[in-house]
Amino acid sequence: MAETLVDVENLCKIYRTGSVEFEALCGVSFEITEGEFVALTGPSGSGKSTLMNLIGCLDSATSGTYRLNGTDVSQLTENDRAAIRNTQLGFVFQTFNLLPLASAVENVELPLLYGRWEDRRERAMAALERVGLADWASHRPTEMSGGQRQRVAIARALVTGPSLIMADEPTGNLDSKTGQQILETFQELHAEGATLIVVTHDSVVAAYAQRELHMVDGHVVSDEAQTDDPDDLTHGEGGGE
Repeated sequence: MAETLVDVENLCKIYRTGSVEFEALCGVSFEITEGEFVALTGPSGSGKSTLMNLIGCLDSATSGTYRLNGTDVSQLTENDRAAIRNTQLGFVFQTFNLLPLASAVENVELPLLYGRWEDRRERAMAALERVGLADWASHRPTEMSGGQRQRVAIARALVTGPSLIMADEPTGNLDSKTGQQILETFQELHAEGATLIVVTHDSVVAAYAQRELHMVDGHVVSDEAQTDDPDDLTHGEGGGE
């Protein structure tokens, strides 16, 4: 039986500007088990990016509990959260976030520079091989297509062997064909046992996941298994939140 990886209970996030308060999340609760592929969906302003930041240890909740691999993240210091980001979480962004003057393999090595990894180059090359880009290791991002740059970003997310891979609108800057290829890469990683959360507003992207959490106004309003076949849908080019 799969273990619970992400356990969110009554999570709330309130932003304050002077005397004005904005409740971005309110009473959000759910669990994600190891090996699940989950789509986090909702319109702009629904709270999905806020929730992604909390799960990714990029921000802390105002109230509620978030456990990752049994650890109560909400009680950790910023340094402890940074250590979790580096060892247990992998991130894939819409804009790739690659260093333009560094080679593909150097970009993939970046997360390893913050830990005591003695085999950085070997691990980075293995990650590039996993996404089919070993032959492009010496190329810079400016010499690559958008799809290749995103696969480098996926390799970078994989290189530390994280417990959870998080992707924020990963196809938003790609054409439909390239976006489909990236989503198929995520499906392959899922088939190999990876746990993934993909934030998207695109129903076609969500259809590649096995489960969808849909948000509206800071609440998770539905939590359903996916039944759509992505091959039956037309992928939109999309955009960020």
